[in-house]
Amino acid sequence: MSATATDVFDNSAFATPEANLDVVPKDSPDKLFSYQGRIGVMRYNARLIQISFIMLLAAAAIFGAMATENNIVIAGVGVVAGIAFIVALWLMTYQTIKRMHDLGLSGWWQLLGAIPFIGAFWVLYYMLKPGKNEGNKFGNRRAATTVDKVFAVLGMIVWVPLILLSAVPEEMLGTLALYFM
Repeated sequence: MSATATDVFDNSAFATPEANLDVVPKDSPDKLFSYQGRIGVMRYNARLIQISFIMLLAAAAIFGAMATENNIVIAGVGVVAGIAFIVALWLMTYQTIKRMHDLGLSGWWQLLGAIPFIGAFWVLYYMLKPGKNEGNKFGNRRAATTVDKVFAVLGMIVWVPLILLSAVPEEMLGTLALYFM
């Protein structure tokens, strides 16, 4: 039995390795404290409003403790509220990374939100733009639940006007306030 040249070169240790780089990974469980996977626009906005509520409760606790004028209470509540703020910011960072993944982008793209004026429009873009229906290198699309949709609409009603106002220069805010008074 004789070997042909193609048989020898196809099974060679020096042959080009074959790899399918377009394989979409399986869905990972949607863990809150994980940056892996992706979440859609509805789930992202739902989580945004839920995390904002946690931060609002922490701020209310601090202001309530300050009203007591008891230094021990203020310090205790301040530490607990400070930890809640840090955890909420950490959680929001992970959710935003997963939102970037839904758009097919690296999580580092969320840093554009820190640029004055441009950042406001970037945040609006990823808050409102639906993700890709097909899977990408970060995973498959997850369907939003009914609870996600309800919280997402509430989040959009609350956050979109606030983000738009953040893009308005400070000098113009006083003029705008006169029109609404």
